[in-house]
Amino acid sequence: MMSAVLFRLACLVLPLFCLLCPVCPAAAQAYVVQVDSIAADGLNFAANPDYVFRPGREGMVGVNVDDLRFREVAELVASCLASRGMREVADGERADVAVYLSYGVGDERREIRVMDIPGPCRPLDPWCRDDPFFYDSCRRRTVRVVTTWLIRLDVSAYSLNERGELSGQLWSTRAECRSSSRDERAVLPWLVEAMRGDFASDTHGIVSYEVRLNRNRPPEIRRLP
Repeated sequence: MMSAVLFRLACLVLPLFCLLCPVCPAAAQAYVVQVDSIAADGLNFAANPDYVFRPGREGMVGVNVDDLRFREVAELVASCLASRGMREVADGERADVAVYLSYGVGDERREIRVMDIPGPCRPLDPWCRDDPFFYDSCRRRTVRVVTTWLIRLDVSAYSLNERGELSGQLWSTRAECRSSSRDERAVLPWLVEAMRGDFASDTHGIVSYEVRLNRNRPPEIRRLP
């Protein structure tokens, strides 16, 4: 009898204690990124090592290569190109390849979600979960209106002839995800990380990755089934 009373007190007092002294770690933030990439057959990066960045045609009206936001995105993509043995050149006349970048925020969507919100601590005894009064102190159901935006990045490359004209597409790699923030600068780095393994290759359709951000640890990236 005394043991049951102690467990009841623990289930009631422990959540209050955790509210005053929170020790439970915050949930890791995660993005689900969809990648779709296609490349020309027999693509040889060594044959066309020098490239220049150019703003893409879609949604990039008025943007030039000196735009600070454009340069920030270009530097993220440049890390993928460097891993393929390619290098950016300042003189467009020396370039073998033109790499077009298009990025942006769009497709605002609002969804109604019913969620069980865990409390700061879980009950110590399974008996507590069978008691609605004590269980409600540890977990509550709530209805929220969640707004998300589509963050996208499109990288397309074309070979250049001696006159600097486009002579054929080499690859097109696209990545996008839905985010509760419309701050593209916060999300684009994770789009690049998700597309890195498939960059300038053929995914034969859309593949999905989960990018999980953990405090004080490197991000975890895994391919979803």
